[in-house]
Amino acid sequence: MKPNLSLSSILSQVNAAHHSDKTVVLVTGVFDVLHQEHLNFLRKARAAGDLLVVGLESDARVTQIKGLGRPINSATSRVQNLLSSGIPDLVFILPDHFSSPADHQLLISTIKPSILAVSSHTAHLAAKQKILKQFGGTVQVVHQYNPQVSSTTLLEPSSSVTTYHSQVISGKGRGKTIGFPTLNLTIPPELSIQHGIYAGWVMVKGHRYPGAFHFGPIPTFADSRISLEVFVLDHTFAPVPKQVSFQLISFLRPIKSFSSPASLSSQISSDVTNTKQKLNLVN
Repeated sequence: MKPNLSLSSILSQVNAAHHSDKTVVLVTGVFDVLHQEHLNFLRKARAAGDLLVVGLESDARVTQIKGLGRPINSATSRVQNLLSSGIPDLVFILPDHFSSPADHQLLISTIKPSILAVSSHTAHLAAKQKILKQFGGTVQVVHQYNPQVSSTTLLEPSSSVTTYHSQVISGKGRGKTIGFPTLNLTIPPELSIQHGIYAGWVMVKGHRYPGAFHFGPIPTFADSRISLEVFVLDHTFAPVPKQVSFQLISFLRPIKSFSSPASLSSQISSDVTNTKQKLNLVN
């Protein structure tokens, strides 16, 4: 499914829904690191009507709202992640200047949603309700905010988990050839864990990213050398950092030997899915 990047690109589908007397539901937000609370909210918004439209804050706006280092995922990646969840019908990117009441009024007047779906912590509810009423719609609180789960809290390092520090070293480039380029790391002397695949976090220059870690030999390539490397999910570093910190959160599976690089690539895809689950990024 190709992402719809602009409001104009989806208007014909929104208008068709109106002409068919379907209930159009609008949601706006950042949705940077897509997690369980995001999905719960979106499912409830989807259940409130017939067509769910998501307006995604632009990268510039996310930086303005959340600070430097955000978003973790670009707007185009966030659009695709939302569409891949299978919940929204249409997703588009809001303009960089989307902040004033006039901007909100223009958006509502263009889409004319029956419902603006929000969570309980949404600010300016009265002002938004006033704008919706002008165009025959209403604001509906569909989800109770859970402060224990958010993109910001997920990206904050945990004090209860050991943080390791490594230098980034040159590898053999095998991960890149199978579609999963990794950062190759020096093994911290205090790292005392069994060989295997782990879900964890990678910290680079004060920012945290989800990663799938490999610790041990790589029998698929007949490599008995013990190595530590990490595939950072949905992110490519340019330039490659010289050093990182990391936390291992959950053991996923033991080291296995695969019949071919293609088989290994397929398994890594599953590892990535499991990593997102263990880190509460998706279902």
